[in-house]
Amino acid sequence: MRYKKFLKSLSLKDATTYYNHSLASQTSFKIGGKAKYFVVVKNQKTLENILSKCKKFFILGGGTNTLLSFKYYNGTIIKLSGNFKRIYVGKNKLTAMAGASLFSVCKIARDNSLCGLEFLYGIPGTVGGAIFGNAGAFEEEVLGHVSRVKVFRNGKIFWTKNFSYSHRDSSFKRDGGVILGAQFSLLHGNKNQIDEKMKLFLERRKQTQPYGAFCAGSVFKRLKVDGQTIFPAKIIDNLGLKGVKIGGAKVSEKHAGFIVNFENASAKDVLRLIKKIKKIVYKTNNLKLEEEIIIFGGKKLAFNRRFSHPHTLQPRKGNNFRKCDFGKEKGP
Repeated sequence: MRYKKFLKSLSLKDATTYYNHSLASQTSFKIGGKAKYFVVVKNQKTLENILSKCKKFFILGGGTNTLLSFKYYNGTIIKLSGNFKRIYVGKNKLTAMAGASLFSVCKIARDNSLCGLEFLYGIPGTVGGAIFGNAGAFEEEVLGHVSRVKVFRNGKIFWTKNFSYSHRDSSFKRDGGVILGAQFSLLHGNKNQIDEKMKLFLERRKQTQPYGAFCAGSVFKRLKVDGQTIFPAKIIDNLGLKGVKIGGAKVSEKHAGFIVNFENASAKDVLRLIKKIKKIVYKTNNLKLEEEIIIFGGKKLAFNRRFSHPHTLQPRKGNNFRKCDFGKEKGP
């Protein structure tokens, strides 16, 4: 069966398919070209079938940390929904599928008096995207709280504890797998205190970031130089680059680490502004900035070229190199 015919044969309970679909509305930047196929997948079996048949694909999480820089993608953009939004709670554990929002995860953890993920509250993304990019804030990172991850790789689905990560980076960016879910190891705490901490973090975001603007979070990763942490936003601010514009894109006046789409910006506008910032920072401070956001131009694994060498990654704490449990996994 031809791929397009296969997609048309899928029932609405399994997936919803759009053809030659504009993706601007699917990203927080409100920027994106068209994709030949945009498929909202609702269960694991359907995802397996699609991945076994399509030649080119890109998994789009919440679209909150992604710049889609292509005009037309001759492949399949996949968004996980339906069963992939499920969240399960156990004793000191919370298991969330890849399509679940971080807002939902934090709220359910709070409602079950589980603490440890409060720092994620207010980050507008999904579990899959957060694991992929090791999302974090306030000196904490999501993979520091993950005990195992469910992945689809080489035609098999399994839970793995074998992963490594560093600041806004993970081994999942390089292993060719698709993240399906994650299990978090948490602690029991006071529900009211957890709620207050979540509200505090959200308020700090609103006060210091262009919250609600068309942007994709911090554009650049922080740097480590001679053991010291360097924040790109502070350098960009000190250089007087707040408010600098190219086309419809500009450096946020509220937080210099953000680029906002303030007036129908194109991907080209954002990319030119990123290039300009990197050039000025290198010329004045001899520092090479590296993008934190995912920039996908439509070519197969093109975004991988932007990643740092894997030797910068640190192994997960604990028995990280335990043999992976292949085959039919237990649990959700």
